[in-house]
Amino acid sequence: MRAPHLDYPERRLDYRIEAKILIKAPPRDVFDFVTTPTLWLLWYPATRAVEARPDRSLLLGETVVEFIKAGPRSVVAEWTVVECEPGRLWTIDTVATEGDARLTYTLAMRGRATEFRRALQYRSRGLPWR
Repeated sequence: MRAPHLDYPERRLDYRIEAKILIKAPPRDVFDFVTTPTLWLLWYPATRAVEARPDRSLLLGETVVEFIKAGPRSVVAEWTVVECEPGRLWTIDTVATEGDARLTYTLAMRGRATEFRRALQYRSRGLPWR
């Protein structure tokens, strides 16, 4: 499902960072783990804290505030879930002072493992996100 109120494709996102890994677990288990904000501190090194979060996977239209520290940069991002297909696809968007970003997780079975792909697309309004 896609959030109908966000018209994100019209925005130009200048940069893309993508990573993938095989995880020996079913896609739904991986999905539930990576889309639960209270667990981000356990696996994503740039996340310093999250607030306004439930202790479960975020659903379409829900938001979370993430405090991010990447190198010398500190960013506060309010993310909104704009796509959610449990076990397969999850996308969150933010519009922050530093720029716009879209984070997409895709999951697929590859043999006995789940391929987890994380793609961050963003546009910077200045040096902080470059």
